[in-house]
Amino acid sequence: MRGGCATAEGQSALTAWSLPAALLAVAGATAVIAIVGPRLARVADRLADRTGLGEAVAGALLLGAATSLAALFATYPTWSAWVL
Repeated sequence: MRGGCATAEGQSALTAWSLPAALLAVAGATAVIAIVGPRLARVADRLADRTGLGEAVAGALLLGAATSLAALFATYPTWSAWVL
């Protein structure tokens, strides 16, 4: 399949999920962001205080790390084959 992932049955990854399952996944992701977001902001503030970096720089570093997690998990099947 071109332009997307395919499941074992040949369905695209977008149509493989039922609506309730997709809504539950979105709700779960929202809850994780709501819980982790304020903690990440506190960590960035402490990092800025300890290192002398500005809060914007410390926040940008943590934001960059957090946004890179999606790419890490998206490529997991590729890199896990030679790491594990």
